[in-house]
Amino acid sequence: MAPPRVADSNGAVESVMAEAVDLIAAVAPRLSPDPETLAGWTPEAVAVAGYGAFDRISPTTAEAFGADGLDHLKQITEPWAERPPTTQA
Repeated sequence: MAPPRVADSNGAVESVMAEAVDLIAAVAPRLSPDPETLAGWTPEAVAVAGYGAFDRISPTTAEAFGADGLDHLKQITEPWAERPPTTQA
């Protein structure tokens, strides 16, 4: 298992990331990509962030995704979620 990129024993980084997710939610409806493209970026952001940094990104950006984007997100994440976990280097 890779070592953490930053130590956050006092929760300071978690607090900043939570604020960042809220800011992303505020600007997401004004982004230019179509909802499916926006939704398509989400799994990668969650997967590479580690430690739950973007765990709330889908609910907070649901308005920007709209029904089509949320449906697309569901289509691309369900098969991924059903695969067995892999060991990370």
